[in-house]
Order: sequence, then structure tokens, then C-alpha cells
Amino acid sequence: MRTKTKKLSEKIITFIIENISGDDGRSDVTEESIAAHFRVSRTPVREVLKHLEHNGIIQTRRSKGIFSKNFTREDVENIYEVRTVLEELAAKDAVKSITPQVLKELRTYARITKEARKKRDRRKSNEADRLFHETIMELSGNGYLKRIVKEIRMVTTSFIPASKLFYLNNKDRNPYSHDKIVKALATRNPEAAAWVIKNHICWIKNNILESLEKNGKRDQGKK
Repeated sequence: MRTKTKKLSEKIITFIIENISGDDGRSDVTEESIAAHFRVSRTPVREVLKHLEHNGIIQTRRSKGIFSKNFTREDVENIYEVRTVLEELAAKDAVKSITPQVLKELRTYARITKEARKKRDRRKSNEADRLFHETIMELSGNGYLKRIVKEIRMVTTSFIPASKLFYLNNKDRNPYSHDKIVKALATRNPEAAAWVIKNHICWIKNNILESLEKNGKRDQGKK
């Protein structure tokens, strides 16, 4: 895929995930609206939509628009189980080639993520968080690992409950923060780095499950 086409696809994917709804009503996000937003033809938009629907991230409903998939508790547990194992492996490999320059980059992404969450800036926070984890993937030197984790992160980013946990909260509460991941990587101890990143991701998973449960109870109360 050409670089220009790839970047456009990534922008479209980000736009869709940030704007789709999990509700059963009518969505403002449609193939036409996306094409108009990016001032492109509907062909590249259609290709991205096929990719996202094939990977179980979105659902397209004729005459109603594009919606996020309604993920179950089992979906969340299964997806995060895979992501945890892969990022543990990446962290172990990353310590072998960590440099002061990369540590500095990771600290910058960690700071930006934290500041953006305090300001409830979902887009900026999500972008910095993505760059933080992708830098570790890149450092692992395993291209297959990076590609698989990128696909998984697309799914986890589309979890509707996550937005309330990370972007509407006024502080970063994860006890296994990005800063602690950086410190663990700096020790060059593979097991220490893997342990911190494992707990970082498990904390996110548990809070998403908690949010999913609360949302389910609230929805039942409305019936």
C-alpha cells in the first residue's frame, strides 16, 4: 500500500472509531459523510469500511449509518488476553535495544497522554497512547507482532465504555502507568518490563469490564 493511501486509510479509521455510536438509533456517520469530510471519493472509504467490518469493529446498517459492534464481556476478555501476551513479548524484546533517545520519546508520549486525559482531550490522548505502544512494538524488531497488535488496538479503541474511563476522567489512575513502563524498560530487565506492561493492560481490561457491566445495568433500568 502506498504511503499516501496508507495514511489516508489510517485517518479514516481514526475518524470512524472516534465518531461511531453504539446506540440502536440512526448514526450521523455514513459512507457519504466520511468521503465528504476527507474530500475523497467513496472508493477508499468503502475499502476501509470493508476492512473494519471484516475485523468485527463496526456494523453497517442500510439507511441508518455506521455503528460500533456491541462487544460482550467474553469479547473483551478474549481480546485483552491476546493483547497482553503480545505486548509482554514486545516489552521483553524491546529492552534488548532500548536507547536513551527512545526512553526520552516514550517519556514525552507518556507526559502528553497524561496531560491530554486531564484536559479530557480524547483525540490527543489516544494518539499519544498509540505512539507510546507502537514505539515499543517497533523496538521489539518483530514486524509481525507490530502488525497484529495494531489490529487488536483498533478493536480495543472502539470499545464505547473505554471513553468514559480514560477520556472523561480528570486524572490518570492506572497504577501501572506509562511512566512505570518506561522505568521498567530502562532497567533492561525483560521480566520486569513484561510484568509492568502486563499489569498496565490488565488494569485497562478490568476497568472496561466494570464499565461494561455498569452500562448494562443502567440500560436494564431504563426498560
